[in-house]
Amino acid sequence: MNPARDSICEPTSVKMVSEAPGVPSSPSTEVRTAALKAWRAWRKDNKGPLEEVLQNPAGYSLYKAMKSSAGGPVPNTFQQWLQQNEHAKRWLAWRQGCPGQLREVLADPEGWRLFSTMKREKGQPVPDTYEEWRDLPEHKIVVSRRTWSAWRRAHPGPLAATLADPEGWALYRQIKVSDGKDVPERYEDWVSHPTVRKQAAMEAWTQWRHEHPGQLAKVLADPQGWTLYKAMVECGDKRIEATYEEWMAKRDASPTSWAVWRKSHRGPLNEVLKDPAGWAAFTAYNTKKGVSLPATYEEWVQLPEQQKGAASFKWSSWRKTHKGPLAEVLADPEGWALYVNMLEKGSHARIHSSYAEWLEAYRAAKSPGSSAAQWRQWRKAHEGPLEQVLADPEGWKLYAAHMQRGGRRAFPGDFDTWLRIHQAEAKWIEWRRVHSGPLNKELADPEGWELFRLRSAARGNTTVPATYAEWMKLPEQQVFVAVDAWAAWRQTHPGPLKDVLQADGATGWVLYRAMLRAADLDLPDDLATWLQDSGKHIKLAWQAWRDKHKGPLRRVLADHLGWVLFKNMVESSGASIEQTFEEWAQSKAPSGNEWINWRRAHKGPLHEVLQDPEGWKLYRENLVRKNVVDVPQSFEDFLQQPDQQKAAATSKWSSWRRVHRGPLVTVLADKEGWQLYVNMMEKLGHKICSSFEEWSSSAQMHKGRAAREWRAWRRVHKGPLTTVLADPDGWDLYKAWTAGASNRMTHNSYEEWCIQKEKGREWRDWRTKHPGQLRTVLADPEGWELFRKYNEARNRSVPARFAEWLEQQQQQNPVEKEEWLAWRQNHAGKLSDVLADPEGWKLYRKMKETAREPVAASYVEWLQASRNVAVNGVAQA
Repeated sequence: MNPARDSICEPTSVKMVSEAPGVPSSPSTEVRTAALKAWRAWRKDNKGPLEEVLQNPAGYSLYKAMKSSAGGPVPNTFQQWLQQNEHAKRWLAWRQGCPGQLREVLADPEGWRLFSTMKREKGQPVPDTYEEWRDLPEHKIVVSRRTWSAWRRAHPGPLAATLADPEGWALYRQIKVSDGKDVPERYEDWVSHPTVRKQAAMEAWTQWRHEHPGQLAKVLADPQGWTLYKAMVECGDKRIEATYEEWMAKRDASPTSWAVWRKSHRGPLNEVLKDPAGWAAFTAYNTKKGVSLPATYEEWVQLPEQQKGAASFKWSSWRKTHKGPLAEVLADPEGWALYVNMLEKGSHARIHSSYAEWLEAYRAAKSPGSSAAQWRQWRKAHEGPLEQVLADPEGWKLYAAHMQRGGRRAFPGDFDTWLRIHQAEAKWIEWRRVHSGPLNKELADPEGWELFRLRSAARGNTTVPATYAEWMKLPEQQVFVAVDAWAAWRQTHPGPLKDVLQADGATGWVLYRAMLRAADLDLPDDLATWLQDSGKHIKLAWQAWRDKHKGPLRRVLADHLGWVLFKNMVESSGASIEQTFEEWAQSKAPSGNEWINWRRAHKGPLHEVLQDPEGWKLYRENLVRKNVVDVPQSFEDFLQQPDQQKAAATSKWSSWRRVHRGPLVTVLADKEGWQLYVNMMEKLGHKICSSFEEWSSSAQMHKGRAAREWRAWRRVHKGPLTTVLADPDGWDLYKAWTAGASNRMTHNSYEEWCIQKEKGREWRDWRTKHPGQLRTVLADPEGWELFRKYNEARNRSVPARFAEWLEQQQQQNPVEKEEWLAWRQNHAGKLSDVLADPEGWKLYRKMKETAREPVAASYVEWLQASRNVAVNGVAQA
């Protein structure tokens, strides 16, 4: 019998009997919810045992309404409920003293009397006698299941084989029929069913495979394994060779799956593909994807991208084994050769001819006097738009040197040329932000074309024609022309691509082929070949285009050709899609798209940009669409919200702080800054001093300021702490920082601090020469004196004499424990194994007795007790 099912018929606690909600019945959900809320609210204010609080008529009325609305039976009066609960308590008390299966314990007349009385009081039907209750169908089924489970545990193995026993078959069929399953009367009819045969073959193979681990090709050399494997495959309606030898021959001849082969062959691709089997799998995989590769591995490995990858791998592998600064490791000729090869294969513009030349340039770039460092320092001191500050000849000179460092890029020779390029670029970007459509269409606007031409001329591009019409005739623009021609034809020929090309192949196929070939995409020369496998060609065209256009799908589909190919691919699979990219993007966009687009074009704090009436209207509509509860009626109401008050105060302070740089304690002396700072802190809910003078003298400010100033000074002054603290400024900052730390000893002077460090060094040197347990080595007077001075310098309390310290240690860590731990460190392994050593058991038992912990008298008793604990733990689990 299943204990879980038995427990359904009996209560587990008085609280569950009396308070648990019943099964929902006819009353509506609203009525049940209202009754439950009313009861919980009353119960929250009336704590105590349920039997006491229900004596209140109002409480019992709410309790009765709650139980009735849940569909559960409930007595009319509190006295009846109390009597019912008394029967439940008596039954629970008896049940706790009589554990076991419910079917067995109810054979006791006393138990049956209590159980039946409790059920009848709760309004649940129950037979008059225990025998009638035991013979109920649901209880007989439970007995059958328990009998079958016991028989199955005693007869392990594949189900089909074990059920050949008539007793097992009778038990199995009985429980299946009780579950409503259609099971034949005879075992022979059942075992011949295809589903059973398939399951039996799978179980037999699985059991044999667990007993014979290893590679499949090796274990199947066993005739028994091959027979089971072949039967399992055939039962799955799959074809397989007649013999193991034929199966192996076909397996060796077929190309290996690339994914499987690659998983077992780790390493750089150009290295592992030297294996012919790997190259065959790799080429088959790429051919299936429609990617063309050279005929041989030798040709493939000479491709520029493979040469680049090989050079990069060689350099990175060498670098992993040669740690240290780059300038030092490149002094090795081998490393320099690999580094140069990596740069050459990567098509770097400038490569130094020798290590000495590279080192000179490297040190110059890293030095404080480098062009980059000088420019950054000058720029920090000259704020404002770049085109204004570069009007200063000194600034232009530093900026030009910075941009031309290493000869990596072409740069204008004078400020006027740079300014012309910069202004042309700025105007073009501003115009393009408003006109964000396809370039070939937007440039039909004369204003846009003029800006595009001026920008190209300023950047030194002399290939741009004088007019837009001439520009559209250039070879690189022909793909746009072909796409426009195809789009115009497609508007008059709607429908799936295959159908329209089949209906009008004379014009449509020519336009379609011209469009794809203008984009360097492959497709057959004639329509008939394309129609034979149109779905494959459509998918390959989209995949080839997508490989050349990385990025989010929404962004790349803004390209008209990309949208055409994507739409064709989706429609070829039988799915529906919007007619235009704009409709598709709108369907994929989240709600409130107009607000999102407007917000993207209007950067800045929310409380500032919403001053625009258009922005406020879109923002409010977005809130209403999202069913926000409190939607402000006006922009002024919006500004009065606490979150916006915080944002406005923070924004004002941040704007002021960006202009007024420097230590906080200095800039806040300005009254305007102090007012903004106080306003922000109050809006954020932080406590702040009433005046700047009070704040500047507070301990909290000084503690935070000291830490910030010390860290800033330390970042600039590298080196050992002992060396840098010899600087008086550094010592003052370090002292101020450590003054508030409870775990650091405060020293009045740098000399005292050095003495403390020296004491620590003396103790560590002495300890290195005297290994062993601390309580043993400190018996040496010299060691004790160094140890005591070291701890005093670290602000730690230590007794004056070694004997007092040793007594403290023995109280905290007894000698017996130290001896056991020392022995255990030299005897690794499981505790039960190492304690078999008499010496180890003696130390372990002595340690336990000293700690007053229970321990067995002998190792044998301890081992038996440990095994019993393990067995009981498994049984309980």
